[in-house]
Amino acid sequence: MQTPIRIFACLVLLLATGATLADKTAGQVVDDTWIHTKVKTALVGFGTTEINIEVYHGVVQLAGFVKSDTDRQAAARQAASVSGVVEVRNRLVSQPAPRSAGQLLDDGIMAGEVKSALADDDRTSAFDINVEVRNAVVLLSGFVDSVGEAQIAMEVARAQDNVQDVINGMDVKPDK
Repeated sequence: MQTPIRIFACLVLLLATGATLADKTAGQVVDDTWIHTKVKTALVGFGTTEINIEVYHGVVQLAGFVKSDTDRQAAARQAASVSGVVEVRNRLVSQPAPRSAGQLLDDGIMAGEVKSALADDDRTSAFDINVEVRNAVVLLSGFVDSVGEAQIAMEVARAQDNVQDVINGMDVKPDK
């Protein structure tokens, strides 16, 4: 009885990570996960709850909103110092403007609406695209399959109500 359960669990895991596994070997998934963990640890103190970290074949993408350009540059230097990092793509945006509780709620709702619209559009892989919103400015980040997919994602985000601006922080997946 345990063997069918294990097979089922493996299939569920495989389906849940299908997009990632299609482009990576099991070893690459483990390596990128390890690099992600080390970068996350290295960025403690940089407001890592505000920084998305994506890793694809050792290429680290940092995206999100930070308080200053100094923080933006320091986070990239810190990530680059981590063993195994091939390259750092800094998609952090400096936006020091504070937000009220109402703005925070509005931004959260907007992020959900953009993410939902991306998921509804068959031309984009919403699983691969991160959505951050600060003061009605949408930052899209992550590794996508093509420049065309990134452009479509930008159009989808711009079409949502009350979006003031959309920043493209997406990168095309690097060569293997």
